[in-house]
Amino acid sequence: MLPTASSTQDEVTDPPAGVVALSRILVFTQPLIETLRDVARLARASLQACDGAGVQLIARNGLGPTASTDSRSHDLDTLQDELGEGPCYECLYTGQSRVFGPATPHDRWHRFARDATQQGLIGCLALPLDAGDEFIGVLNLYAWPTTPFLGWDRDNCDAFANQASIGLANAQAYSRIQGIIAELQADLNAPDDVVHQACGVLMARERERPDQAQARLSRFARIQRRSIQEAAQSIIESLPQDP
Repeated sequence: MLPTASSTQDEVTDPPAGVVALSRILVFTQPLIETLRDVARLARASLQACDGAGVQLIARNGLGPTASTDSRSHDLDTLQDELGEGPCYECLYTGQSRVFGPATPHDRWHRFARDATQQGLIGCLALPLDAGDEFIGVLNLYAWPTTPFLGWDRDNCDAFANQASIGLANAQAYSRIQGIIAELQADLNAPDDVVHQACGVLMARERERPDQAQARLSRFARIQRRSIQEAAQSIIESLPQDP
């Protein structure tokens, strides 16, 4: 009998359902916080033994936004911040995955272990969110006795975290761009005589509508790496001076 194609080629497995669902999140159609909530909800819904989840992002100037699926997960995240210890806290400051569970030594995170187990926690997995070479946050997975805890499927959890990192990095970048656009628009719309004068100059010189003059001034500011006010002032100063 001739071998079949399936017996001569490596078996191709479909990606986990949670990973597929993550790839369908439209990060460019909603605020960053909503994307965080979607990621946390998908983690709880699709990962085995996960009864609650939290996401903590890192911003350029410190900690960024956070989201969780429920009050208990939020409280466990907060507990680690207050104690300055725990798997999620350590993952956040080392960039390395950390696991807490029945086999965790009693002398590790002993204050967290004492308080968390009193709240019913039996397992925690903290996974770094890495987008390329950039560490952007932590995915926290929690388990308590709503279902028997048989341990974490690390391959599935790691695949989920990897896909979540891509989506969250895109969402962060989009959020930053929207923030820059909002700041530029606010500057253009502010009652600033210099900005208005510069737009008036551009309208007269280039024969443009107000919106076109504003767009030209905004592009000029970005190219010159100046603020709107500085770019506007340079346009005013470029006008011929009366003798």
